[in-house]
Amino acid sequence: PIFDSVKYIMVHKDLVYTLRIRDAHLNDQATYSVALANQRGEHVKTSATLTVLEEDLRIVEPLEDIETMEKKSVTFWCKVNRLNVTLQWTKNGEEITFDRRILYKVDKYKHSLIIKDCGFIDEGEYTVTAGQDKSVAELIITEAPTDFIEHLQDQTVTEFDDAVFSCQLSKEKANVRWYRNGREIKEGKRYQFEKDGNLRRLIIKECRPEDECEYSCGVDDRRSRARLFVEEIPVEIIRPPQDIYEAPGSDVIFYAELNKDKVEVKWLRNNMIIVQGDKHQMMSEGKVHRLQVCEIKPRDQGEYRFIAKDKEARAKLELAAAPRIKAADQNLVV
Repeated sequence: PIFDSVKYIMVHKDLVYTLRIRDAHLNDQATYSVALANQRGEHVKTSATLTVLEEDLRIVEPLEDIETMEKKSVTFWCKVNRLNVTLQWTKNGEEITFDRRILYKVDKYKHSLIIKDCGFIDEGEYTVTAGQDKSVAELIITEAPTDFIEHLQDQTVTEFDDAVFSCQLSKEKANVRWYRNGREIKEGKRYQFEKDGNLRRLIIKECRPEDECEYSCGVDDRRSRARLFVEEIPVEIIRPPQDIYEAPGSDVIFYAELNKDKVEVKWLRNNMIIVQGDKHQMMSEGKVHRLQVCEIKPRDQGEYRFIAKDKEARAKLELAAAPRIKAADQNLVV
């Protein structure tokens, strides 16, 4: 039996009995009967067959154009008027082959074409065909900005070793700039730039403590930053100054050599700091340091100390007796 509902609407007016079937589908095809009886016990019955003609397949919600950035995923979708149908998808007139990147999904009346990890090769005109009906839309791909896939990492090196900062970009053809504390670095003997596919490297040669700071790689408006830490090698005096025994009026030089350059040193005489001037001249060339004492006199005698950070060495300056000239040796021939 059929009861009055949203699907079936029964109407009785005078001698007319009506059954209205809403939103008819193929599964509504059947023979429908109505049976009537009056108070005298008289019965009457009649039947009729409903035939539902299938509607032509058509698109009720068409595709829409899409503009997206490369590497993104997009979905073209449309809706049709019938269930359990398969649509045909083409790109620039050629049928699309579906795989793990390009998918076709159906959810009742909704049909979707999903394109993952879009590239410029995916640009074009997409068409979906439903029977004799078609819908067309265009996919436009814009270039994505270069980004960092792997960022710079902090580096710790021993003094005089090379430091290497590396990062990986999303694009191979990208122009990068390197910075030290925000100021651009130019390639040279100390700084070397390397490119290997989408990898970029900054090599800092023979690191010193003054190289400790923040380094960054810049591409477009993006930056990757990391810090360099340099473990300093302790200063060692590998050649200390030697005692000097020289005649008055002579110029003498104390030499000292360290295990590394760029070290601030001090010279002292009898625990008094020596100052650069006409009497004392101090020179440093790489690892070698010199103290020249000009025209030595008795007051210049004493202990000289060479200090480099927490290391020191000592040497003495003594005057030798001036040579005497005997009268017998002064015979002159004119």
